[in-house]
Order: sequence, then C-alpha cells, then structure tokens
Amino acid sequence: MDKYNFSNLSNAVQQAQRSLSHQMAELAEIQNYKALKEEQRIQREVQLNEMIQQIVANTAYLPEMVGLIRKNNEINEEMLGLFQEMTEVLKAQTVEEAEGIVKSVVGKAQETNDALDAMSGLLSYGKLLIKLMFPES
Repeated sequence: MDKYNFSNLSNAVQQAQRSLSHQMAELAEIQNYKALKEEQRIQREVQLNEMIQQIVANTAYLPEMVGLIRKNNEINEEMLGLFQEMTEVLKAQTVEEAEGIVKSVVGKAQETNDALDAMSGLLSYGKLLIKLMFPES
C-alpha cells in the first residue's frame, strides 16, 4: 500500500507541477499582454504630445495673420472709398473738371499703404470714366 500511495503522490506532484507550469505560462502571457498595452499607451501619449506641439507651432502665426488680414481689409476699404470717390467723375460738367477729380483722387491714393498699385488702378479707372462721359476728348 505504501507503494501505491507513493505512486499516487508522485502522480499528484507531477500533476501539480504541470498545473503550476501552465499557470506560470498564463501569468507570463498576461504580463506580456499588459506590457504591450502599456507600451501602446505610451506610444499614443507620445504621438498625442507631438501632435499638440505641431498644432501649437502651426497656430503660433495666427495672431500675426489676423493682423495682416485686418490691415488688408483696411486697405481694401480705403481703396473702395477711393474708387467710389472716383465716380464723382460721372457728375463732372467738363473734361477739365473730370480730370481734376481724377487728379485729386489719385493724389489721395499716394497716402495709402499700397500707393503705386492704388494710383495706377485709380488712374486707369478715372480715364475709363472720362472716356465714358466725354467720348470726344
């Protein structure tokens, strides 16, 4: 009977060792899975931080761009006002009066931020209006 119990005991120990070995393998697999998930989380955080830095770098110029857009809008409003003023040529009674209006408006264009383009555009527009009003001149 001792031999039988020893055999059973030996079988039980071997079975326990196999079970323990299997559980250790499962534990190692779980630890590997957790390590992989942690690595993926860290990679996502790094990528997120890089994206945030890129966004910050890309948006750093927005205040300057807004300022430039505002300045451009002011110039456009100024130019629109000058072109509207140029339509006074349509009310002129003589070529000389029309040319005086054109010279006056072109003179005001010299004070704008983009004087050369403003003057040339207004001068062309003024000449066109004079030809429309006084085709014979």
